[in-house]
Formats: sequence, C-alpha cells, structure tokens
Amino acid sequence: MTIQQAIEKAIENGWGGKWEKKPIIEILENKLVGFSYPEAFGRGYGVKLSLYDILHQPLFWQSLGKTMGWDESESISMDIGGHLDITEYEKWKDEWHSFIDHLAVGGTAESFFAEL
Repeated sequence: MTIQQAIEKAIENGWGGKWEKKPIIEILENKLVGFSYPEAFGRGYGVKLSLYDILHQPLFWQSLGKTMGWDESESISMDIGGHLDITEYEKWKDEWHSFIDHLAVGGTAESFFAEL
C-alpha cells in the first residue's frame, strides 16, 4: 500500500472530514495544506498540516484501522508477579507504535506502508 492509499482509506472511515484528492497530493509533496472548517482534526480555523502531522495522529490510525480490520479491541490478562493485569489491546495502536519504531531504526514512511 502507498501512503496516499492509506490516507484515502482513513478518509473513507471518517478521518479528516471531507477531503479532495488535491490536498492529499499537496501533502504528499510536503506542502502544508490549510483547512478552513473548525472540525478539522479537532483544531480551529486556519489549520496547516504536513504529512508528518497526519502520520502522527491517533485519529488517522484509528480510521485506517477500521478499513484494515484493526478496530476491534480485546482484553489481555497477564500474571505479573502473582497479580492479574488486564490490559485493553487495540490493534490500531500497535500498528501506530510499529510505525514509530520503524522510523526510529531508520525506516521511512513509504517503506512501512509498502509492507502493510
């Protein structure tokens, strides 16, 4: 999958309001894109976003997760030193953290999404 396809999939599932193809292409070309509606990503008027901003937003990953089937959460129980720890596991969050880890070891956004 390409970054553009990932963004389009996230948009299909409610991320970012209504977008057109032109702003997506401008973002992919590392241009800042402005939005003039208040609900844009929970920010006020005059929002300017870059690709970096998008790929680090939890709402982007949640919306992408709906398309990819990562939206279901489950409880995981672990015995840690005799104590039961119940943790809510969310696949979209795991994928987001994998993305950040991928960047931390020198990978690129393009190479991460190519492997999805």
